[in-house]
Amino acid sequence: MILIVDDHPDSCDVLRRLLVLSGHRDVACVYSGEDALDYVRSSHKPTVMVLDYMMPGMTGLDVLRELRAHPEFGDVAVVFYSADVTGRAASAARMLGAKAWMTKGGVAWPDLLDTIGAMEAGTHA
Repeated sequence: MILIVDDHPDSCDVLRRLLVLSGHRDVACVYSGEDALDYVRSSHKPTVMVLDYMMPGMTGLDVLRELRAHPEFGDVAVVFYSADVTGRAASAARMLGAKAWMTKGGVAWPDLLDTIGAMEAGTHA
């Protein structure tokens, strides 16, 4: 199961559609960090979470910190897909256990889909 977390519904929906067209059957979108945590806590544990960093309220880093604070969510593979290009946030994400940081507009769709697919398959590219 792949969970996309992005405060821009259009961005979330485009990525969801691309993943479904690429053969991923179980893909969901939520539009805030708070909604992501509620979704995960309600027995919808994803294999992969695609997180936007810059969101109102909880940032993607806040969501990742909360996930990592609970052992039952420690194995969720997290990839950040964000417009933020500063190295500081990407470094913090990796220190918290994110598997990848990909920049919106700076990465080709096939590369993003390959990265997510590898994480879902358990190879954690």
